[in-house]
Amino acid sequence: MMLINLALSLVFVYYVGSYFIKELIRVPFFWFVLFAVAFAVYWEHQREKSQS
Repeated sequence: MMLINLALSLVFVYYVGSYFIKELIRVPFFWFVLFAVAFAVYWEHQREKSQS
């Protein structure tokens, strides 16, 4: 069930992304949000690794 949800979300992201990506690339704010999200995920991963 989890794999099905993951596959559906990936397909959704792909279709939405391919539709909006050309517009979003022109917006610097998009890159800022993308960097912020990536950093937050990385920080959370590092914190979990240090706890174990």
